Amino acid sequence: GVPKCIQETHRGIIHHIHGARQFNGYKPENVSLNWLPVDHVVPILTSHLKDVYLGVQQIHVKSDIILSDPLRWLDLMHNHRVTHTWSPNFGFKLVSDRLAQLSQTNGRSCEWDLSCMEFMMNAGEQVTLPVVSDFLTRTAPFGIHPNAMQPAFGMAEVCTCMTYQNNFNVQD
Repeated sequence: GVPKCIQETHRGIIHHIHGARQFNGYKPENVSLNWLPVDHVVPILTSHLKDVYLGVQQIHVKSDIILSDPLRWLDLMHNHRVTHTWSPNFGFKLVSDRLAQLSQTNGRSCEWDLSCMEFMMNAGEQVTLPVVSDFLTRTAPFGIHPNAMQPAFGMAEVCTCMTYQNNFNVQD
């Protein structure tokens, strides 16, 4: 119950940004989208501070907007030509479940172009293959390439993500 503050150094954050840029190929023309609160290490360090430092356009949306309608995440990706986004595994499941509901009810017309997506980081909790596989299958018609899924692991103590799987293949 008692919050614990992990102290980050300016030097550590900058080193992490340089390493992540080198490994992930971040470019100033990227557009990132975050919908989780910035009191979590990934939104503040991997999204916000990285993007400020690298001059990347960033979009931040209140969590309740996506939680109340998970397909708004896809709307925002489409409308802003997002190249990088992230979520814990549960967010990908929310989208998959909603897309499954739509396919059963012939609901909302879905005409997203998400082909600009380079990486969708899946971090912050356990990454599960059934969720990832279902998400990639359901979003493939909109241009999400299977290699866009980027499972990652990190800890606040090391300035967030320290491992990324950039050549993810659901078959492996």
